[in-house]
Amino acid sequence: MAAARVKICCISSPEEARLAIGAGASALGLVSAMPSGPGVIDEAVIAEIAAAVPPGIATFLLTCLQDADAIVAQHARCRTSVLQLVDHVPESELRALRRALPGVGLVQVIHVRAADSFEEARAAAPFVDALLLDSGNPSLAVKELGGTGRVHDWQVSRRIRDEAGKPVYLAGGLHAGNVAQAIAVVQPFGLDICSGVRAEGRLDRARLEAFVAAARGTHQRGVGLVSIVVRDYDEAIAFYVGVLGFSLVEDTPQPAEDKRWVVVAPPGGGCRLLLGRARDEGQAAVIGNQAGGRVFLFLYTDDLERDRSAWSAAGVEFVRPTRSEAYGKVTVFRDLYGNLWDLVEPSAAAA
Repeated sequence: MAAARVKICCISSPEEARLAIGAGASALGLVSAMPSGPGVIDEAVIAEIAAAVPPGIATFLLTCLQDADAIVAQHARCRTSVLQLVDHVPESELRALRRALPGVGLVQVIHVRAADSFEEARAAAPFVDALLLDSGNPSLAVKELGGTGRVHDWQVSRRIRDEAGKPVYLAGGLHAGNVAQAIAVVQPFGLDICSGVRAEGRLDRARLEAFVAAARGTHQRGVGLVSIVVRDYDEAIAFYVGVLGFSLVEDTPQPAEDKRWVVVAPPGGGCRLLLGRARDEGQAAVIGNQAGGRVFLFLYTDDLERDRSAWSAAGVEFVRPTRSEAYGKVTVFRDLYGNLWDLVEPSAAAA
């Protein structure tokens, strides 16, 4: 599968456009007036950015208008290469847009919420060039038409991708830490991101470059996640985050499969843990014994005695005394389910 194209949305200035293109973006999203959400800029600025973008880089005008004549007039002012229709546009208006703007790309946004998303996608697909699957809610009194930072059910997106017959962009809560999984599940044509590459509202070079590298698979290969089978999501989070001090990276409901995607990470970085609730008796039987009685996981620390003392006070069971090895100091503890962990403080030579 070819690498997914990267669209950086909420571009606010020519400087941000250059930064995004320099990091490898193949498309830019330019947000016009919206009922809610981030990134709105004046149409004059949209036109300025669109005119300055080099050939080969697509410019998307995000519009919440639903009337073809109004959209055509807005496009005449902004002159982007693509129209991103963030609200529902009826079939008659889509046909009118295609007649009026035959050389302009049309992308219809589908806000993935429930089963009706499939029908919306099927109805729009014949009249547009692509679909963009996002996490808004146009049924609210103040419509959410994008920029929510929320992840939706990727299994629903995958089904739309498989059935739509048109290229699909995936949006909604993406960042460098989850984009590889998003690509694996959905296999989209493109990726759309706004808040995941920003810090304090501004496009952040480090986050941007990390996202593009993760999306294109240009990072060095490494183990990203290890699954731990647990009894209960919240019970496991309370231990790994509340006791061991891991950070909660993601906790996303996946209602189509009656589960949550829960990822925690140690404070020093490295491999993350996917906390997977047992679904049947076979999975429940391995809780606490995934390595057959051997040490299962190895956690590195800069101060073993500090962690041992704090975790012992919190009720963590250490099953072996601390010992010194050529590679450093090591002890063994059990997690709340009984899995054995090595806690290792590397020696200066091994670090």
